[in-house]
Amino acid sequence: MKKRARLFIPLMLLFIVLLAFGFINRGRIRSTMLTFLHSFDDTQEVEPLRGDPMPGLWNPARDGGLAADTTGQQEHDRLELLHSLGYLSGYEDAPMESSVTVYYPDRASPGYNIVTSAHAPGAIMLDMEGNTVHQWYVDERELHEAWPGVAEMDAEFDFWRRVYLCDNGDILAIISGAGLFKLDKDSNLLWTSDLIDAHHDVDIGDDGLIYVIGRKVHINEDYNPDDFIAEDFLYTLDSLGNTIDELSILDLVARSSYAPNLRNAAIRNGFRMAMRGEIFTVDLSDIPLAGDVLHCNSVAFIHEGQLPESYSGPLREGTVILSCRTIDLVLAADLETGEVYWAESDLWCAQHEPVLLPDGNMLIFDNLGIPGYSTVLEFDPATREVEWYYRGTEGNPFYTLGIGSCQRLPNGNTLITESMFGRAFEVNLECETVWEYYNPNRSGPNSELIATLHEVFRVNGEYVEGWFSAE
Repeated sequence: MKKRARLFIPLMLLFIVLLAFGFINRGRIRSTMLTFLHSFDDTQEVEPLRGDPMPGLWNPARDGGLAADTTGQQEHDRLELLHSLGYLSGYEDAPMESSVTVYYPDRASPGYNIVTSAHAPGAIMLDMEGNTVHQWYVDERELHEAWPGVAEMDAEFDFWRRVYLCDNGDILAIISGAGLFKLDKDSNLLWTSDLIDAHHDVDIGDDGLIYVIGRKVHINEDYNPDDFIAEDFLYTLDSLGNTIDELSILDLVARSSYAPNLRNAAIRNGFRMAMRGEIFTVDLSDIPLAGDVLHCNSVAFIHEGQLPESYSGPLREGTVILSCRTIDLVLAADLETGEVYWAESDLWCAQHEPVLLPDGNMLIFDNLGIPGYSTVLEFDPATREVEWYYRGTEGNPFYTLGIGSCQRLPNGNTLITESMFGRAFEVNLECETVWEYYNPNRSGPNSELIATLHEVFRVNGEYVEGWFSAE
């Protein structure tokens, strides 16, 4: 008995020490978990080619970064060698692409372009010729003061992930891993949300409520009792950024008739999942544990009057559309009843940006549906018929492994952001390019890296005339 007591006391002391260590270092432990989980995100960071750390998010530029008239003999010889090895099939030396490279004023939809680039925190407004006419920014120190606990989170202060422009010039912006904040047109900080690990997207409903995607990294025994998962939540905020409700998107799907789609997450992530009280096991020991179950990347509120008067399709006003990339699922949910009343998953792969169109059709950015090519497609949710699509070709490539956005413009054209190649372009219904923009923010010794464009969207002059004058 005495021997057991002598053993018990040191074990208790060790347990207390471990508890204290875990509590003191909880921020670092959580950051490590998030770093692991983010390694499975749909972005691809490139190591800087310079000696100093390079903030932001960068990818190899399609043009290679070198203008033809500046290519030295050594570089020329290197390219010739690569040509001979077949590594640059289809490569043509060309000037470095930068800013607006194509613009047909009589065919493009007029307005201003709101740009969120991953080279630095902020957002800019460009005219159609690529001139900066307004910008929003905030000092990182001001956000740290407003979010006292943010140092313990894996927040990405190097860039803004998404913005929402209000018609008075105020702007909502997401710092991934932290939360949402609001600036006025002069970049004065109006408020910050709670620390909700916000990511990807934000929208505003008819009553002024704000919907933003957030995340909790934790053990949820209903789905994975053995390891941490990243569980997406839809947070509802009031007009001052206060959280008034939260909904687990994972629970929303698991309680619906579309729960079998969660098998895709189990197969891809290789973890044991409990669903509807039944546990099934997927034994994929060669696939690393990921934990990003849904990777929800879009929220869009269906406004009153947004659907046509004669509409008889499946979607409803006053509800939200969500996109879950990991399981290829786009769904519509009634937040009052907690019901998923419509969903689709078989027309795309690893999608982004479902956009409801005025006629009730939907625009989708399909990242990986065709190997080596991305597609923007328009389909009818009632019939599943694809009525229009844009896809690149070998001579005119269009592909982004992750991110990406699309917008149907007033004249019927479509604005597309090819995020990881730093490009945005506008095409008409005949798939002709009538406007094109390359991110001018480049890096690397030969400017061979281009900053990711998270999104480029267009607003017309009437939308900004209350606070902005072009003169």
